[in-house]
Amino acid sequence: MPNYIDNKEFIRLILVYRQTGNQVVYNEIGRKFLAIVKNQLRLPCFINYTDDRKSEMISDALFYMSKNLDKYDPGYSSGNAMEGNPFSYFTMIAQRAFLQKIAEYKKRDAIMRPISYIENLEDTAYRRSTTFKGGNEGV
Repeated sequence: MPNYIDNKEFIRLILVYRQTGNQVVYNEIGRKFLAIVKNQLRLPCFINYTDDRKSEMISDALFYMSKNLDKYDPGYSSGNAMEGNPFSYFTMIAQRAFLQKIAEYKKRDAIMRPISYIENLEDTAYRRSTTFKGGNEGV
């Protein structure tokens, strides 16, 4: 996957936002977050989910990315603030948010599967009891 976000520009935006708290800069960071999230959803492991589930995954990922914006340290690995890699940091946050949401879906589906099975049994039992079982029809 090509690097569609310039890391130097991304770091500059993060540092400017931390210094000023400018809402316009924050919106630009949000656009970059959205680009990361939407491109992550194109990966083969996330492609077959419904649009409803994808929108929930997007909202969760954006929430966690904005929550961890202040925790990102650009100079963590090299000591130089302009050599960090915010693209990979926020990509991993998005991917982990997706996996966490998928785990919730699997847990919810595992709970609902026996319930729907029982409802199907009750429906078929009701249909069997209300159908005519033969006998004297015209008498």
